[in-house]
Amino acid sequence: MTDDKNKNATGHRFANLIDRHGTPKAMAEFDEFNNQRFNYLMDCGSWHGLLLPAQNDNILGFTGPAIIAEEYTVALSEALEQLSITINHKDGTLQTIQPEKTLSRSLPGQLQLRYEDKSLAINLELCFLSGRSALIKTHIHNLTDQTLSLRLIWKGRFLEQWSEDNSVSTRYPEWKRRWQSNTQDGSLKASFGRLRADGDMFFSGDSVYRIERDIRTEDTIDDDGLGYRSEYHCQISHHGYKTLHTLQSFCFDKTEIEREAERSYEWLMAPAKTQKDAHQRWHNLIDRALIKKNTSNAIERLAIKSVETLIGNWRSPAGAIQHAGFAPSNTFRWFNGLWPWDSWKMIRAMAPLAPALAAEGMRAIFDYQIKPDDPVRPLDAGMLIDTVFFNQDAARGGDGSNWNERNSKPSLASWAFEAVYEEMKKQSPAQAHRLLEEFFPKLLAYHQWWYRNRTFNNSSMVSYGATQHPLHINEGEMNAQAVQIACSWESGMDNAARFGFIEPDALATYARENQLNESEAGKLWSPEMLSVIDNGNTSGFVIDQHSIDINAYLCQEKQILSRLASLLGHHDDAEQLKKEAIDLREILEKQFYDQDSGFFYDKGTNQQKQLLTHRGRGPEGWTPLFCQLANTEQAASIRDRLMDKAEFNTPVPCPTASRSNPSYDPEAYWRGRVWLDQLHFALVGLANYGYDHEAKTLAAQLLLKGEGILDNKPLRENYNPETGAMMGATNFGWSAAHLYMMYREGFFDGL
Repeated sequence: MTDDKNKNATGHRFANLIDRHGTPKAMAEFDEFNNQRFNYLMDCGSWHGLLLPAQNDNILGFTGPAIIAEEYTVALSEALEQLSITINHKDGTLQTIQPEKTLSRSLPGQLQLRYEDKSLAINLELCFLSGRSALIKTHIHNLTDQTLSLRLIWKGRFLEQWSEDNSVSTRYPEWKRRWQSNTQDGSLKASFGRLRADGDMFFSGDSVYRIERDIRTEDTIDDDGLGYRSEYHCQISHHGYKTLHTLQSFCFDKTEIEREAERSYEWLMAPAKTQKDAHQRWHNLIDRALIKKNTSNAIERLAIKSVETLIGNWRSPAGAIQHAGFAPSNTFRWFNGLWPWDSWKMIRAMAPLAPALAAEGMRAIFDYQIKPDDPVRPLDAGMLIDTVFFNQDAARGGDGSNWNERNSKPSLASWAFEAVYEEMKKQSPAQAHRLLEEFFPKLLAYHQWWYRNRTFNNSSMVSYGATQHPLHINEGEMNAQAVQIACSWESGMDNAARFGFIEPDALATYARENQLNESEAGKLWSPEMLSVIDNGNTSGFVIDQHSIDINAYLCQEKQILSRLASLLGHHDDAEQLKKEAIDLREILEKQFYDQDSGFFYDKGTNQQKQLLTHRGRGPEGWTPLFCQLANTEQAASIRDRLMDKAEFNTPVPCPTASRSNPSYDPEAYWRGRVWLDQLHFALVGLANYGYDHEAKTLAAQLLLKGEGILDNKPLRENYNPETGAMMGATNFGWSAAHLYMMYREGFFDGL
């Protein structure tokens, strides 16, 4: 990791951070984890992206695009603007050139291609201008000593395969797609018929993909409407140039179409300035991102790879998403929406880079904070719902199934907001103060919701829970299994051991090793679900354990809210929150720590009124270090656990269940795989108590063993702790967020 910053085979130190080569052959080409195969360049909050051709393809032009069809990423074409060039020689002979591809690279925010033969050099560059439009510059250089007459033909055609073994017409025989040419403005427009195919793609009937050039072409549409052909003739003098520009835009409705059409006129009237501004935006972003001196090129490339991943998951407002937000992954089948748990991490990472955009990300989540007069769930006033997608669910008048109000997510909202506020204050104290006035009441209402809707039996301790949702009630009674799932979702650790998730074989082994019969073992791994009663009404449900992590997060949040209240002059609130934090810290330190095993655990509340040590150790146990709530002796003991190879010091460290956990499985989602948020929280926790050497040792192991992190593979959702193998979603936003924060916080210094 000590390579020379100035040496790079592609001629640019940040070239090809992520492999963006690929030529789609079907609309839905998924890998074993349900990711689209290729890593499309998306920028500016766009809902479409493009690629470089696969290395062995001789396509002249960019490949794709893919679009996010409201909630699902699908490819539209192999190459929507495949160019061919024919030279019309003076003797009347025609020569269709077959240039060699001599450059194919991605840069932050750009794709670049270069082709050459003995007559011509063709350079293509692509960048995004807005959340709906990308600009392609085509620069043709005549390398000969004579004037050349050229015929340029662009062709594009929709993919006709849905998947490798299923055609689009077979899967959706009634669905219509059609190209049209507009003789008035010279543009080409693809329209998509209405289709509501949950799990595959959504089209309203109004969305459009549009191609507009700064030249007039002769356009023809294929008989079936699925393809087009554009022809243009020009002459280029000897050693002269011809530069053309194209806009590719994807819009969801008529308002967006009209807006982009107006902007396209301005962009195509001054394309050089437009492209320069787009490049300058990325230059500025990189300058703000790289804050470390004397850092290796490998680490700086990782930092910018992380930023590029974050920007690729930025979604501009569309559908029910009212403000720009950050989705977990633009390539994973189910992740084209907004989760608070993911958003807080990405917002925190983006705050020093683009505080105004980070603030928009906060608004995108708080737009759907439940209000007291809410028609669906007024008893949940203050709550932030689990997911915000393009389409609301049926209860809200929509037809989406990914919108979720069954649960919330752990409260890191104030942690994220404080970072945004501090960064905005550096630019404009007045604007930062207005932001604080806007968000403090909302943050406080969310904080108070936890204590009203996630506590029971007059306890001051919070448990994870579930709302009064139809899926949680069966014939008037609580559906305990559905509630358990929602409770675990609310924790962000979907199938963690502490919530009773264990494979049957592992449970049998646990019973045998502890000399228990199956029934006895099963009871120990079977939490109870309880109702929360508020003024005689069931306001929700909780799992019968107080979780150490949510209570630690809330203690941290009390401290942050106290500071924010003081800034607003709300001194009574500030003092009350400060006192509550002190009291809660004492409870957590004394009642949630097991002296014998030297670790923090969830605590049973009803059937099992003790620390749930028998469900093993997981990352929740080092949350008190991250939140700086443990005493020094407790921190030392947890440090020992983190550095113990029989516990959490796996080749890729900090798995989501210790090796000693009865439920440990290195491939289990939250019972083994390494998630970079929890690893980062461990590093911060160690550093909070002076264990910087240990933190950097674990950080170095991650880079050494984590597959693809330091090369051009996309950042992944999680990693196998034993092998380092990449797992889960590709282009995963919160992995990028935490890697970038690790860089800024110095955990990679010296590597």
